[in-house]
Amino acid sequence: MDGNLVRQLCELLQIAKTRTTPYHPSSNGQVERYNRTILQTIRCFIKSKQHNWDLFLQQLVGAVRATHNSQTGFSANMMMLGREVFQPIDVILGTSNWNVDRKEVQQYIKDLVENLNRVHDIARDNLKASQERQKGIYDLKYNQNMYNVGDVVYKLNQATKVGQSAKLKSPWKGPYLITAWRSPVLYKIKDRKTESWIHHDRIKLCEDRELPIWIKRMRNQLMDQTMDEETNEIYECPIGLPDIFKENTNVMSSSDPLMSHFIGDAAIVSAPDPLVSHTVSNSTSPENKALIDMCEKNINGHLHVQCICC
Repeated sequence: MDGNLVRQLCELLQIAKTRTTPYHPSSNGQVERYNRTILQTIRCFIKSKQHNWDLFLQQLVGAVRATHNSQTGFSANMMMLGREVFQPIDVILGTSNWNVDRKEVQQYIKDLVENLNRVHDIARDNLKASQERQKGIYDLKYNQNMYNVGDVVYKLNQATKVGQSAKLKSPWKGPYLITAWRSPVLYKIKDRKTESWIHHDRIKLCEDRELPIWIKRMRNQLMDQTMDEETNEIYECPIGLPDIFKENTNVMSSSDPLMSHFIGDAAIVSAPDPLVSHTVSNSTSPENKALIDMCEKNINGHLHVQCICC
């Protein structure tokens, strides 16, 4: 759900709504971890009676909320209410002091705000230290695999058909061809009929010596298309033909001091060559006049295309 109502509700309650990558819901870790705690509590409480577990859900959740969290150092009640909630056992044993030191409303609110701020500051420090510790543990086992377009991979297949044993079937399915990538952890894979996006944790490189004919053909087509796109990018020229043939001034004039130097050098090789004179005479036809004029024009340092005289 990502409608305007949900966005406004998250903005009002200052909730940072996150999204998950396909088949890798790592950002839902806090919710799933809490659900696992609830399931463990229900499993220990109901034992063999599984039909009325919802009748005891509020009691079990209340017990979880009163338990100190190892990450924050406080219970959920302390984080939300600024105090611990009295349990029935406190009333029975007489350890509750709810009627002692009654305060005025304004003083109670002031003390509550100060207590909440102090608890939240301590919890932030504890969470930061816990996150750094968990990051160190995660990095020890983390192995990010980098893939390229055109690689052949296998996909992790966790689905089990009826009549098959998960322990006996192959955990990998494929092969697939990587056709695109959106980030270092998200790739698009394709088989004969379908293609989908997948997280890099669920694929591995295919090292088979023999590949199916269809995947070889598809890989060759993909690589040829990629090479054509790269070639078009390399040979793109910023100058157009109208810019080449437009009237500009000459590169050098006869009054240029450097021109005398070139003229002097040219006098040494001024003897006519029959082959050159024949080429020049044939090139003075109307259809070739534009090409000859091109070498006499200034093209502002752009790509110089030789004419038939050059």
